[in-house]
Amino acid sequence: MRLTLNYLDGLKVAEMRDRQGLTTTALAAKVGISGTHMSRIERNERFGSPDVRRRIAAALGVDIAELRRETAAA
Repeated sequence: MRLTLNYLDGLKVAEMRDRQGLTTTALAAKVGISGTHMSRIERNERFGSPDVRRRIAAALGVDIAELRRETAAA
């Protein structure tokens, strides 16, 4: 069974960003956060507020569910 958590998988964010030819700085500017903060989200060091998570999904043009982290349930 897979459990979907309510925060982003930074690796998925980085992968989608790369596919769209965006730099971390360019995506951060579209979202309205610093490049450092975006980089930390992509490295799963920060999760971002619910508003920031929604803005990241919108900037990438995807449903937020596509960016959520999943983990195996025990």
